Amino acid sequence: MAGPDGNLWFTEGIGNGNRIGKITTSGTITEYPVPTANSAPDDITVGPDGNIWFTEALGNKIGKITTSGTITEYPVPTAGGLAAGSGICAGPDGNMWFTEGTANKVGKISTDGSSITEYTVPTANSVPDKIEPGPDGNLWFTEYAANKVAKVTTSGAFTEYTVPTTNSGPNDLRAGPDGNIWFTEYNANKVGKVTTSGAFAEYATPTTPSGPSGIAPGPDGNMWFTETSGSKIGTIGTGIPDPPTAVSGIAGNGQVSVSWVAPVNNGGAPITSYTVTSSGGQQCTWTSGPLTCTVSGLTNGTSYTFTVVATNTNGNSLPSAPSGPVIPGLIFPSSGNFVIGDQHAAVGNSITFWGAQWAKQNTLSGSPAPSSFKGFAAAPSGMPNCASGWSSGPGNSAGPPATVPGVMAVLVSSAASKTGSGVSGTVTELAIVQTNPGYGPDPGHTGTGTIVALVPCPS
Repeated sequence: MAGPDGNLWFTEGIGNGNRIGKITTSGTITEYPVPTANSAPDDITVGPDGNIWFTEALGNKIGKITTSGTITEYPVPTAGGLAAGSGICAGPDGNMWFTEGTANKVGKISTDGSSITEYTVPTANSVPDKIEPGPDGNLWFTEYAANKVAKVTTSGAFTEYTVPTTNSGPNDLRAGPDGNIWFTEYNANKVGKVTTSGAFAEYATPTTPSGPSGIAPGPDGNMWFTETSGSKIGTIGTGIPDPPTAVSGIAGNGQVSVSWVAPVNNGGAPITSYTVTSSGGQQCTWTSGPLTCTVSGLTNGTSYTFTVVATNTNGNSLPSAPSGPVIPGLIFPSSGNFVIGDQHAAVGNSITFWGAQWAKQNTLSGSPAPSSFKGFAAAPSGMPNCASGWSSGPGNSAGPPATVPGVMAVLVSSAASKTGSGVSGTVTELAIVQTNPGYGPDPGHTGTGTIVALVPCPS
């Protein structure tokens, strides 16, 4: 089990030392003895308090251990309740929830240990085993002896569902990325799933007998499980699509147009929609047409990344890898770039980026503004390499564009000089400018605007 400290944590039962252990990703192991002798530490998980929680099957206690190794134990009220098996998980209510296989109960304990509440499972002698939170806000658990998968609300109300295969031996379970509860059937050599409303589907393993035991969702969107009799690791598709790939974005005014590539594996069902989410939480939804979607409501000058989720009738894919950073408002002219002096580069300032009087209306901290320069740099075009600066010819000889965007990125320069007929200068940062009407490619038609954001030079 992955801990909050970046290590992997595990239990060691009676025959293995009666300890809680951790191992670094480079293989260094540290062990901590459980205070109660022969307690048989069993299941283990992370709590919402940042501690590691575990059950003690023979010690009949719930334990927690800090990442530095301090252990605290809490006795379970019902004597011997954990002996036949016990699972533990963090609940959506902030408590730790556990099963009592012998006592036929499900319990919860507050993270400070001051409160333990037990609830009796409706079916007698059901042997509740593993327990996990479901996507519906309930706690789900298996009843090994009763052949059921059940759920309990955080207030203690139970609903039980009988597995279709008789004496299937429901063992471990986990919520899948498709919104269903997936579980192993140890006796039946099957993996099953149940919807949150109780509809089952079962899938036989190719190897018989296989004894499916543990199960968990993988980063590929599939469910992975162990086969104790078959000595194999198995995987089963959940029917959801793979994540989309190659996500990218094009900046606009307060928005970004995001595009992506459809996954090769659609999970066996057509993809009906895609949802694009920005790192700021803004979203857009695609339902038809080219694979592109525009996310609006973004702040010009703020960097965003974007992920895409594919949806089919079986559920949602895992999110795609994020796009590279995209900055709304970072829109460049159709060719070249406009320049302003660094002494005017402040949000809210009115600036002149083009015109016959550019040199008088722009102050540079490192040099005078060349009088022949009117504000347009022929190079670079688009996103600059700030270390290379900018260059241009005098006046309008460099060929400024016929129009400018309503929101436009301009180069901020601290120094400029004239060599022969050419003019060149530095680039210290970018300014996003809300442009005013009146611009024309002749220096007599001044280009002006207001700075709405400053953006560091791209690395």
